[in-house]
Amino acid sequence: MVVIKKMLALIVMMASLQSFAQYKKASFLEKDGRTYELGMAGHFMNKGRSATPGVYFSIGRETNKKLFFWYDFELLMAAKFKTTGIETYTLDVKSITGKTKPAFILSYNWGYFLTDNNSEEAKIFPFLTAGINTKIGGGLTLDAANQDEIYDNFEVAEFSGSVGLNFGAGSIFNLSNQLSFKLAAGYNYQLPRSIFESFRGKNIVYADYISHPYASLSLRFKINKEE
Repeated sequence: MVVIKKMLALIVMMASLQSFAQYKKASFLEKDGRTYELGMAGHFMNKGRSATPGVYFSIGRETNKKLFFWYDFELLMAAKFKTTGIETYTLDVKSITGKTKPAFILSYNWGYFLTDNNSEEAKIFPFLTAGINTKIGGGLTLDAANQDEIYDNFEVAEFSGSVGLNFGAGSIFNLSNQLSFKLAAGYNYQLPRSIFESFRGKNIVYADYISHPYASLSLRFKINKEE
């Protein structure tokens, strides 16, 4: 509930930008086609990991061309997890439970409109998207009753990171020439941790962020110089 209340407050602040857009005194607001977004995302991971929510802010650019781009700055929230020795290559199948730690995700994305994005009559603009991302921070906190000392080859990463690629599709729903909703969904492929880590002996580091489908919804504000 706290996260939802904060998001509602941020959305109200975002919507208020339209009321004073005519005052564009700050240089970053004067660039035609600049876009800003506030949104929420869901990361649907498997293998005992709960769906992980995220809150993000985006800055991008859209012109009269079909190709556009944006940066996402996302705060990934904590979520529950549950794994067994089968997944972590132990002989003991007793469950290990706990929570993931919050993390920060930075991504750079491209979008390509499938219809004429310059149409003044159209209200819905579907697009394809692809991007690259990096996760900083995160890790796991085990439940008190399930400490990893029980498992000789189960290891928790104190501070983890990863690099990934994402691709998907979405649509922008115009409320006006400046305000719109953006809905997107797709798949996020995280590069295998073995590429970046050297395992010590038989130890296995349990990944808190793996390849998964995602969905997002945001409120989008676009700067139009002529208005």
